Amino acid sequence: MFCKYCGQPISDDAQYCPYCKKELHHDPYVHDTAHSHHKPLQPWQLLSLFGSFLLFITIFLPFFTITTPMIIINTTKVYTLFETAYGLYFLLLSVLCIILALLRQKIIIFPAIGSFLLTLYVIFSYDQVRPQYIYATKGIAFYLMFASSCLLLTGGILAFASHAKRDPEGPLH
Repeated sequence: MFCKYCGQPISDDAQYCPYCKKELHHDPYVHDTAHSHHKPLQPWQLLSLFGSFLLFITIFLPFFTITTPMIIINTTKVYTLFETAYGLYFLLLSVLCIILALLRQKIIIFPAIGSFLLTLYVIFSYDQVRPQYIYATKGIAFYLMFASSCLLLTGGILAFASHAKRDPEGPLH
């Protein structure tokens, strides 16, 4: 590794730089440019990534099914979340959360909160529209959307809390 003060090459376990004689404080959160060691994924990252991928997949699964009984023909139409007005928003939120989780960014809490609130809005707006149809049933994506948004929100809160614990000046600085 290299001394962070004078830039000279030093041993990895050095406590003092032999060139500038300054004490070296090893910060476990600072990335060493000389040796690229990959840190394991944090719990908040795993939750956020899993929730983001699940939300991404949910967009293309059956969201709800409308069955219209008729005397002669019984028609059924399956809608995905992507076919609703909110599909693009969920797609953008899930991709943004994946990127922020991979980059270990604490601001993942904001799109996670947005995803959770949008999920609640979709659930309540769906329940209000539902009486217009004779038969409408919720699909698997309807339930997975809520589960993935809860995972994202939990991951965002954990990310915010872990960064706040490490940053004494405040989590948003």
